[in-house]
Amino acid sequence: MTELLAAANLTQQQTQEADLQEEQRQKEREEERIRKEIEALQLQLAATQKQSEKDKSDTREIQTPAFNSMLTQSTPHSYPPTPWHKDLKISGQIGEPGQKDRLTFSSLARQIEHGRSKGVPEPEIVDAVIRSIIPGMGLRSYLEGKANLTLPTLRRILRSHYQEKSATELYKQLTSEVQGIKETPQNFLIRTFDLRQKILFASQEDESGLKYDPGLVQNMFLHTVLTGLQNDNIKRDLQPYLEQTDISDELLLERMNTACAYETERQNKKKLLGQPRPATIHAVQSSDTPVKKSDKSPGQQNSVKLPPTVALQLEEMRSEMAVLRDLKAEMCQIRESMQQPQSTPQQPQLQPQHPLQQQVQYHPPTTSIAAPIHPPTAPVHYPTTPITAPIYPPASAPVQPVTKAVTAPVQLPTDTELAAGILVPSWSRTERRNCSISTKVRSTTQLSPPQIVDG
Repeated sequence: MTELLAAANLTQQQTQEADLQEEQRQKEREEERIRKEIEALQLQLAATQKQSEKDKSDTREIQTPAFNSMLTQSTPHSYPPTPWHKDLKISGQIGEPGQKDRLTFSSLARQIEHGRSKGVPEPEIVDAVIRSIIPGMGLRSYLEGKANLTLPTLRRILRSHYQEKSATELYKQLTSEVQGIKETPQNFLIRTFDLRQKILFASQEDESGLKYDPGLVQNMFLHTVLTGLQNDNIKRDLQPYLEQTDISDELLLERMNTACAYETERQNKKKLLGQPRPATIHAVQSSDTPVKKSDKSPGQQNSVKLPPTVALQLEEMRSEMAVLRDLKAEMCQIRESMQQPQSTPQQPQLQPQHPLQQQVQYHPPTTSIAAPIHPPTAPVHYPTTPITAPIYPPASAPVQPVTKAVTAPVQLPTDTELAAGILVPSWSRTERRNCSISTKVRSTTQLSPPQIVDG
């Protein structure tokens, strides 16, 4: 039994070893097969790369000038092949003429020429220009609806839209340009630069009838700058450079800045020299007049130094103060004379104008006044013109003319008399000023009739 078991175990071990060896052989075969497939794929990839290189070389040999000419002949309306490029974009927007924040015609024309130099087709340039117009403008809608629009036609339309002047008008404007009142010399020079470039650009247009020579325009430009500057010192400093026709723009700008800097320094020095110097006053005294000792020391006397203009103004102020003091004294004298009462008032001269007209003077009322007396609120003044009252006697009495003036004392009527309508005699100005009512009657009383003294 033991031998049988040992033989069975041995056979089982042998079979297991045989199985392991078989599996190992299969793995080796699989690895070898995979390796061969990889090598085959590598060879195939190398062959395809070689084939692609051959195809590229063949296409390069085929694309000859003759072949390109055949392509252009077969498609006459097509454009020559161009390298890859971005779409042309106009920097800025086209607006109404005269707007400062919009694109100018000269800048637009420069961008168009730059696109043409890069080989951009004209239809693409036309589309880019139309896209740069502000949406909503009538010009954009007109150009978008226009068929077969070419670049020269578009430039003529835009020139008319910007209301650009012709070369002749611009040249005439250049001859009469001058520096403005508030314009700096640098700004004037740049403005003439721009005008010169506009003349040259306008004369190069196809529709321009008159062509201006660049040398002629340059000479006129230099002459305009020389005669248009306002400052004579800057003009004198720039004259040697403006006489050179071949001078560059950047050099002329540098010389202009230098001349302006010199002129500014010159003006600053002139202001410093023009300041008033302090005036020193020395007292001169003859030997005949006695010398008065002053309480102030010599140092204090010499310390007061005033400019001549300030000293003159001080003298004028002192004279005006003296005049004001005199006027004040006169006003005080007039006020005192007006306030002093007169001792004997002058009696008015009574001259009747008509036998029936007599001047009367009134006595105060004889009846006692029962009403309380209150102080007046304001002084009452009476008119200056003499008042005459016609007195009509009764019909039975004969009319006799007045031959003697009234001798009764002059008395001032009260408020009740004035309210009753009794006439007031004439007074002089001094009497009327000195007279004032001290009491005011609040109730009405019976008044005695005026007394007339006949001759």
